[in-house]
Amino acid sequence: YIALFVLAFALAGLPVAFYVGHTRERRFGMTHRTPAAFLREAAKGTAGALVFALLLLLPFFWISRRFADWWAVAAALFAAYSVVATAVVPHLVLPLFYKVEPLPAGPLRQAVEEAAGRAGLRGFANIVVLRESSKSPRANAFVHGFGATRRVVLYDTLVTSFHPREVAFTVAHE
Repeated sequence: YIALFVLAFALAGLPVAFYVGHTRERRFGMTHRTPAAFLREAAKGTAGALVFALLLLLPFFWISRRFADWWAVAAALFAAYSVVATAVVPHLVLPLFYKVEPLPAGPLRQAVEEAAGRAGLRGFANIVVLRESSKSPRANAFVHGFGATRRVVLYDTLVTSFHPREVAFTVAHE
């Protein structure tokens, strides 16, 4: 039932997702993807959603049938899932959709590290560049994970099109 629900939900939302994520994006020059590439990514996203739904809901249903205080056990399970989803999943999911490479040493890396330090981001594992240019012209950055898994992610469009001070400003904002 979980798989059927995920698939039905994905199919029901596909027309709107295609319009918002492809047709409108193409009209404003914000995507380089073909319709087939959009649909491939939508299928990958649906498969990922199905896996995560099964990983979360199957243990929940098992717990709810076996424990009187199921809500406390389910809350602990959800907390553990949230930690794993924040710390591990981005490292597994990003490579399914993007090529990710370490930012090489140099002035840009130094500027990003200094900006991150001034913004209070300490102890991050790495700074990586995500290849967004094959999909869109967007320039962005983000930070994900926590502890030893935390990393700074820069879009390649940001790295190649902006001055290191602008990149550092973007990282400080994130």
